[in-house]
Amino acid sequence: MILKKENSQLLVVDIQEKLVSVMYESEKLIKNSLVLIESANELDLPIIFSTQYPKGLGNLHPGIINFTSGNDVFEKNSFSCSEDNKINDSVSHKVNLGYSQLIIFGIELHVCVLQSALEFKQKGFEVHVVVDATSSRKKESIDFAVTRLVANDINIVTTEMAIFEWLKYSGTEKFKKLSRLVK
Repeated sequence: MILKKENSQLLVVDIQEKLVSVMYESEKLIKNSLVLIESANELDLPIIFSTQYPKGLGNLHPGIINFTSGNDVFEKNSFSCSEDNKINDSVSHKVNLGYSQLIIFGIELHVCVLQSALEFKQKGFEVHVVVDATSSRKKESIDFAVTRLVANDINIVTTEMAIFEWLKYSGTEKFKKLSRLVK
């Protein structure tokens, strides 16, 4: 299924200060996450941010916190965002408004992102995981999580796949602006 900007909503999972520093390829995680968030912001896509136990794991990463204004931000205790009533309600509300494609990324891929993707898929949502904007502490955890996502028919995309599918055409002002972000 191809992504459409008029149908996409983003779920940014637990990209928090203390977690980021111990992630595999953390610089790539932050770079791609920021590119996705900035692109979604430019295209007026709804974004939901989650944090896991911020008292112990810190606030959202400083670069990401700049994009929370006007978007939903939720603290959760469950690993899966789907288990949190406020997040689940926010996602469902946006689906009712036409944002039927749930694009998930963040950390950790093998725990919170995986469980969220599997549970939202089980509830009937169209789920896409942006694999190069996710991470875990260990590479093998990433590999096994991706294998499990694919085995459960979760759509796997990259940052550039998402952006260029949203854009559809080159030569537009949005294309010029967003293509600079991926260079």
